[in-house]
Amino acid sequence: MNFPTEILSQIGLYLDPASHHVYTAACHEWRQVFTPYLWSEIDTGAQPWKSIFRSASPAAVPDLLSAHRRRVRDLTIHDVESLNIVLYANLRDLYSLRVYTRHNTFSNPDFLSVDVPMFLNLLTNDEKWDNHIRSKDGENVFYDTLTLWRLVLTNPGLRKLELLNTTDHSGYTIFDDPVESAESFLVLALSRYLLAVSHLEIGWECGDMLLCELARFFLNLESFVHVGRKVDFRPSSLLPSCHLNLRVLTFENQITADQMRAVLFAFPRLQSLSIQTLTCTAKTFPSIDVIQKTLNFCPILNRLEFSLEQRQHLIEGALSQLSTIDFDLGPKKEPHPLKALINSDSNGECFTADSLITRLPFLVKLDVRIINVAVLVAITTTCKALEYARFSLEAPYPDGLCQFFASCSRLKECLGDGHIIAAEDLITRPEWACVGLEKLDIERPPCPGTTAHGHQVETSTRLQGSSFL
Repeated sequence: MNFPTEILSQIGLYLDPASHHVYTAACHEWRQVFTPYLWSEIDTGAQPWKSIFRSASPAAVPDLLSAHRRRVRDLTIHDVESLNIVLYANLRDLYSLRVYTRHNTFSNPDFLSVDVPMFLNLLTNDEKWDNHIRSKDGENVFYDTLTLWRLVLTNPGLRKLELLNTTDHSGYTIFDDPVESAESFLVLALSRYLLAVSHLEIGWECGDMLLCELARFFLNLESFVHVGRKVDFRPSSLLPSCHLNLRVLTFENQITADQMRAVLFAFPRLQSLSIQTLTCTAKTFPSIDVIQKTLNFCPILNRLEFSLEQRQHLIEGALSQLSTIDFDLGPKKEPHPLKALINSDSNGECFTADSLITRLPFLVKLDVRIINVAVLVAITTTCKALEYARFSLEAPYPDGLCQFFASCSRLKECLGDGHIIAAEDLITRPEWACVGLEKLDIERPPCPGTTAHGHQVETSTRLQGSSFL
């Protein structure tokens, strides 16, 4: 069957690299269409690239990659061998680069003692690189470091840069003595040679330093991920409204209430904020207040994800209580444009924020663990745009669930426990408006006389597809 080239090109947009690889071998016409898709995104740890980079003829791989180097836009590297192959291909048009490394780039004493401007010139000058660097031993850790930064700095068009450590961070610190050399290299390398970068994630315990330097050297950055064992920056190191372009901020470890306050003041135009754990020092402090205060301060935030840790004992002099921090810069009753609210607490506490939900009419995604009846009613009456919901009900409320399905017409997924609905309601409820529902967790009331095992099987039902509506 012959397909027009235009249709094949549209099909290529939705295929994975493995499919692209298969279709390039189908015929000459398909090879012409799917080859650009195949080479635009390379991940050396996934198929088909994992097999290609470890082929029986490894000498041919660099030449093959070099032949298609102008097509490569997104690159993910998982090992030093692949890094050397990529460097040989002389890629210069990358938009996205993700590298997983075994070593801490800044742990080598030789690297830390270099003259930073001279070193940067060495990495970016083709002639000097060929004469002085390629002769180094490829098994040397310092050579691996040079290879990595050579690849980074010779792609000035990078929009997205992620340099991640494959270890568990134990035993790795970014700054051995002298600290100034490592800081100077990292800041100068990124701010001088990568002017187009908009997303940054570097996992060598340098998150604090980079976060505090965003306003000085990375004013065009829109997304930043803080990676490391802990968040340890001083709140006073972030000036209010120091960065107006940052839209997405992620902390992959816990932060304190004081640090949270400093972040909100420093980056007032955040649209997405994700925090693994927010540590509060008060004995009891409800997460509803944390969310309220955050939304009041960030009027354009559309995604908030966090987990709240309640410390049972105050640590005198170490941290101030979140309840003493004034985030309240706007009326609490005004609607907020938040579209995604994700509370990933693992303590199993009930989310009782019905007053907060009434402020979120534009909510599209909601993940809040356990909710009570009042919150379900608030969701039903307010969140008409909801598409993805995950919650468990504290107590059975079949009528409330039916009203929820009748009200949220855009709903595609509703997952969680305690969704008890009688079987006849699935059939006799014509007012259910969510005709596009794809995934639904429900629990049917047990039939009289069923055993405990039979009840367990009967009450754990997931429906996929909308044919049952």
